[in-house]
Amino acid sequence: MRAVLPLLAVLALAGCSGSNAATTQPVPQKSPTGMEELRMPTLHFGTIKKAPTPALFEGKLTFSDVVDKQPLQVMLEIHNPKEYAIGIRFNSGMTADLWLVDDKEQRVWAWSDEMMFTQAIRDTSVKPGQTLKVMFKVPAKALERIGPEGYSFQARFEGKPLESSMAAMAMLEVPVARR
Repeated sequence: MRAVLPLLAVLALAGCSGSNAATTQPVPQKSPTGMEELRMPTLHFGTIKKAPTPALFEGKLTFSDVVDKQPLQVMLEIHNPKEYAIGIRFNSGMTADLWLVDDKEQRVWAWSDEMMFTQAIRDTSVKPGQTLKVMFKVPAKALERIGPEGYSFQARFEGKPLESSMAAMAMLEVPVARR
């Protein structure tokens, strides 16, 4: 009997530690180039579209793989391709926003809906070649609202140029559908 108790204790501890390791998995990243389509288990992302607005910065969106019941991670990169620094003013603490819109261009969800931002004006300078990165998490409940066609994600940069009438960055739009 004394030999059985230590064996049972070891088995119980091994069973507990093994269950935690099996549930954690890294989420691989996918980076659409804007010229190809990216297929994921339940969502289909189309080609990245840029609004025809002349702009100072170049934007790029990348999406993580869709994992069932997990938030979708989205990264917006704002790049200064110019050979000079560009002064930008933000009217709040928000650098950028991500919207999910339906086939009628109505906002279904926005990253900023659940956030609070300072209302202080802030000025910054983006150096030549510098890239600003903004991360968004789209909750699974928002992803469930996506229909078979007509939906899209829209990335909106909130900074305004200090010395130019051009837009800082053209809005980026990526069609998304559930298939």
